[in-house]
Amino acid sequence: QETRRIYSCQKERTRMNPLQALMADLKAAMKEKREGDIQTARLLIAAIKNLEIQKRTDGRIGELTEEEIIQLLRTEAKKRKDSITVFSANNREDLAAKERTELAYVEKYLPQLLNREATEELVAKIIHQSKPVDFGSAMKEVMNQLKGKVDNALVAQIIKRLLQK
Repeated sequence: QETRRIYSCQKERTRMNPLQALMADLKAAMKEKREGDIQTARLLIAAIKNLEIQKRTDGRIGELTEEEIIQLLRTEAKKRKDSITVFSANNREDLAAKERTELAYVEKYLPQLLNREATEELVAKIIHQSKPVDFGSAMKEVMNQLKGKVDNALVAQIIKRLLQK
């Protein structure tokens, strides 16, 4: 089951992978002179290109899949979240605000994750069916079935709570 998402450009709505959507949005941002969006889009495009180069040097053939690009975007979003935490803790709200803006831009290209209630319901169902022995086996079972659809930290919290019962 392939997960695809419809990304929207300003002038056209077509089926695009995240890289194509980023390129189109970069072009639109350049025309409209939105410096913050231009910098963030360029950074994300460079990260994707670096991953493509790394994939080729590792001997793997073919272009990046949409799942690989989305995983990279999730990593970039996590970096932003971590930076926001550090900057806020050190009273650098100017830098934290910049990171929040970049995070919002990155999240535009990520598929929606399931909400807390739906996640709890699915995790409880999977744990009830598989009856795991410990946290590690429970997490492995849940993530095998829900990878990319749920927030991993939320799943960990839910599993810990359910296993304590």
